[in-house]
Amino acid sequence: MLVSNAGLKQTKQTHEDFHHSAKTEFHNNGVTIISGKNLSSGIDGNTSFKRFSTYWNDLEPDQYMNDEGVYRQRRFGCFRYNSDSSTLSLVKNKTGFFQSHEINELNGGRSRKFAPVSELFAKDNILNDVVNQCLKIVPVKKAQLESLTINTHLIRIICDSKIVGLPTPEGIHRDGHCFVSQHLINRSNVYGGVSGIYNSKNEPLVHYQLSRFMDTILVNDLIVKHDVSPVYSADKINEGFRDMLIIDYNFS
Repeated sequence: MLVSNAGLKQTKQTHEDFHHSAKTEFHNNGVTIISGKNLSSGIDGNTSFKRFSTYWNDLEPDQYMNDEGVYRQRRFGCFRYNSDSSTLSLVKNKTGFFQSHEINELNGGRSRKFAPVSELFAKDNILNDVVNQCLKIVPVKKAQLESLTINTHLIRIICDSKIVGLPTPEGIHRDGHCFVSQHLINRSNVYGGVSGIYNSKNEPLVHYQLSRFMDTILVNDLIVKHDVSPVYSADKINEGFRDMLIIDYNFS
């Protein structure tokens, strides 16, 4: 393991200490793993978890799976970032998402239009807080923030006795953005789903299973790759699911 996982240490760090250690780790390795508790003091409560996780109960099937898989549901939202107020504003009517075939060999090479996120999700303080916490860790200058565009992907991977869920059916890959933050929302009746981070030669740097609300992997998408192992129904009978919030950071 080449990363220290400093962000996962259960110590009484100040927010300044936490951000400093995570920022150093991210600079040195292109990745840092962060516990949900450390990501933000305002999102760890049970009430916040219950409210925020309900957005994942209203996703729509992904119609663009070239492997004919029926295991992925999702919604999509594009936001502009206001650097003066440190807030997000939804870019309405923008639901198209494009990745080149070189980036995504399975589903890339065409514009994919997904169901939009709800107005409630777009205005949720948890989303805004998560973005701001991540922006304190990635190497970004204030001038860049003025051109920051953020994509949010609400994704549920399902599995049952007959369906194996594939979080990354394209295998080890990059997403084609500057930075990407991967946040666990919920796991229910599943095993598997181990996140892997790799260098440019596909050599493994770290494998880690996100397990609690808002456990996070933040990656420099320009220098590292990632994947996630399949998820299976834990009781081999009933449906299970793994819910993730994926956030792309780009500077136009």
